[in-house]
Amino acid sequence: MGKLEYFMIFVVVTMFVLNTVTIFSFNEDMVNNVYKIDKLYETKAIHNLKQDNTKIIGDYCLLYKNNLSRVRCVHNFVVDSELFNYTKTKYVVLADELIQNGGDCKSWTVFYKAIFNYMGIDSNYIHTDSHVYLNAFDDTFYCNIDQKQIECTMFNKDEDTQQ
Repeated sequence: MGKLEYFMIFVVVTMFVLNTVTIFSFNEDMVNNVYKIDKLYETKAIHNLKQDNTKIIGDYCLLYKNNLSRVRCVHNFVVDSELFNYTKTKYVVLADELIQNGGDCKSWTVFYKAIFNYMGIDSNYIHTDSHVYLNAFDDTFYCNIDQKQIECTMFNKDEDTQQ
């Protein structure tokens, strides 16, 4: 898919953004309680599924052969289409606003989680003192993914059967 197609998708998505923008607050006091943060992020991921651009990207990436290719497709879509815009936010912003105005690691991680949920790919939030990112996986691979980079590891099934 060329830049023109990405641009056309972006234009369509932007039209939807102009009609609907929703911001959910992110309470910074919850940082020490990972369970509550994960639940909050999961709620945002569920709300992101209602965003048209989440489904557009998910449907496109579902055309790929396997889950690893699909995870890379989502990340490449963000990076190659130049959608990524880092903007520090107090809130987790939903997909439509994120694409229009940008967001920080919280919002981008929720964006990825929503798309992976839509595509049926398992993922977990990973928290550090100053960052949150996603671990996407199935029985053949795992990938650590955020808005800037992706690192993937394949499992060798032959090693598992030999042990």
